Amino acid sequence: MAVKDGITRRGDSWYVVLREPDPATGKTRMVWHSGFDSEDEAKAFRDKRRVKLRSGSAVRKDTLTVSDYLDLWLPAHAATKDLKPSSVDYYEDKINLYIKPRIGGTRLQLLTPSQVQGMYMDLLGDGLSRRTVEMTGTILRMTLKHAVIQYRFIETSPAENIPIPRPRKKEVLTWTTPEMRLILDAVSNDRYGALFYLQAMTGARGGELMGLRWDDVDLDEGIVWFHVNRVRLKSGYSEGTLKNDQGKRVTIDDATIALLKAHRRRQAADKLKSRKWLDDQYVFCNINGG
Repeated sequence: MAVKDGITRRGDSWYVVLREPDPATGKTRMVWHSGFDSEDEAKAFRDKRRVKLRSGSAVRKDTLTVSDYLDLWLPAHAATKDLKPSSVDYYEDKINLYIKPRIGGTRLQLLTPSQVQGMYMDLLGDGLSRRTVEMTGTILRMTLKHAVIQYRFIETSPAENIPIPRPRKKEVLTWTTPEMRLILDAVSNDRYGALFYLQAMTGARGGELMGLRWDDVDLDEGIVWFHVNRVRLKSGYSEGTLKNDQGKRVTIDDATIALLKAHRRRQAADKLKSRKWLDDQYVFCNINGG
């Protein structure tokens, strides 16, 4: 089968055969490009490919699958952006639960916009919330953008012009003052009543409360310093900084001070009863200090 000026034919299909550089060896090798229905179509591809090869902008042919690429992308992205462990876990969940099962086996360079659109529709059809689908789509779009710009695995992103499903806007409902009083009265004698009360009075996030230590609480001055975010991951607990690496000092009222003092007395009693107390100084912990 003769190859004439980079063009050849097999049966009803036309092929382009060009000598291209191999990044792994630094040498050139013959690369076949298939999928052309006519000689004119093959010639048009050949000419464009030669221009890109001369300019150094050509994307080399690769059999990398979407799953393989994502396994390469996530650790590098996490290291480059210095992502918190909780963020890495979040990305990992969306990739492993929703992206890989649907398009992971597809070769990255063969992934099409219709497959991306189909993935979004499948996720919605499976009953996932629009918020979950939105976040999954945002991650996929970012990874494919990096595949174009940073890694040069693909020339264009098949997700770029596919609309990502967005959540419908909902009215934000908050508790009224009487409702909040009822709730706080109900939990006032609970082991973690002080936690609920402090959260209601300061607006602190769950991770900020779980990372709070007694050294961060000045009950004489009525000041609490939130500067640690403690979250539970698959591998255990992890501590990090707050968003933008900034802490916040919050003034608390006399009622909150009284509840925290009572909470500390209860915790001291738990410490005396426990045979395996973990003295990590957390304000809110289990019966063994953890």
